[in-house]
Amino acid sequence: RLLRAPYEITAELGFELAVARYSPTDPDRQLVLALANCNYQRGREQAHKWIDLQRNFFFEDTSLSAELLCSPHADTRAYARQSLKLMTFGDAPAQALIARVVALLQSLGENEQQRAAEICQSLLELFHQPLRRIGPEVIRDLLAHSLVEVQQFAGDLVLNHETLSQHPPDDVLRAQLNSDEEEERSSGVRIIGQLT
Repeated sequence: RLLRAPYEITAELGFELAVARYSPTDPDRQLVLALANCNYQRGREQAHKWIDLQRNFFFEDTSLSAELLCSPHADTRAYARQSLKLMTFGDAPAQALIARVVALLQSLGENEQQRAAEICQSLLELFHQPLRRIGPEVIRDLLAHSLVEVQQFAGDLVLNHETLSQHPPDDVLRAQLNSDEEEERSSGVRIIGQLT
């Protein structure tokens, strides 16, 4: 609770207590996650160091990986993206992680454009192949999001999809072409342009 506080001075106290209590032989994932997302920069740096020492242990937890990739703090998001590039995921864990990140994306509000853009870019970089098979219902949900960055991500998914790029659902294509956002309409036009 101290680490989640909005005030840096409170988060600093939480950091000091976390350092005193942390055990590398019995690491507490939730404590490290709270530290990685706290408002105290030294705390976030410490969390990154602890994760580096046991990267497989932490990143095999898809829930924790998703939370780090979607962190409110840009430095933790960048750290998670770089760390996940060093990991190898099987198909099932990759799909689970993508589902968790998409769920977190859906929760972002109006003033989180930069955060949304970075998360979407990370997904495209890290999970290009699994995303080529993502279900159309997920794409529909992303297209309905209020943030343009998320809508553009949905367009990218259709463009690169192994089947939908050549057979886009009518409602998905219509939603893109009728969007109020120029970038999203352009995405729809690109989809039409690559059809046989």
